[in-house]
Amino acid sequence: RVWPHTEAIKAASMRHARGDTDARRFAESIASTLMQRFLNRPFAGGWVDHLDAQGAPLVDYVPASSLYHLALAASVAAQGFAGATALAKAAS
Repeated sequence: RVWPHTEAIKAASMRHARGDTDARRFAESIASTLMQRFLNRPFAGGWVDHLDAQGAPLVDYVPASSLYHLALAASVAAQGFAGATALAKAAS
């Protein structure tokens, strides 16, 4: 699902703010997975909210509720990880 990935990015930002030197790398990994598996599908600018074990979409719609999670994670990442490449791509 999309939301656990976005929550992990937000949590990593808090860890980073408290001095965790691995938090940025973890957040970039999560953001990369989010981009590769969930975002820009099934059409440009869209997203898939829920995948099965093989990576196939479990729903045939783009749920608006995911937008809240994506926007908030992008905002937190932009503030907490200025200059992080994968996170910057996810935020744009």
